[in-house]
Amino acid sequence: MNNKLLNTLIEHLEGLGTGAIKPGHAGAGLCYELADKFYPREVVGLCRKRWPLWPGYSGEVLFPVGSGLRQYVRYHRKIEVDVWGADDYGDARRELCRWLAESLRTNPPLSDLAFLTE
Repeated sequence: MNNKLLNTLIEHLEGLGTGAIKPGHAGAGLCYELADKFYPREVVGLCRKRWPLWPGYSGEVLFPVGSGLRQYVRYHRKIEVDVWGADDYGDARRELCRWLAESLRTNPPLSDLAFLTE
């Protein structure tokens, strides 16, 4: 993976994880946030491949941070929910971002996005 892109991704994830960076939309999950901020879109797939390894993983790739009620409300009832809020759910989402950043730093991808150059 392109070092500049990898470093920018790690910095963004760390910023989301610490709260220093606010997501573009409070109701948007991590996939949307990354797809909105990064090109190519394969960056999202790179992160999706890793989050099953996160200790807090829900077991559902579309909803890696478990919260049945929030998932139901947000996707089925179309009611806005702040998924990055100051509560257990938002804290878990930020924890996932910090974990992903550390995972990418300590074990950088060797083949994912290898077609990109500096």
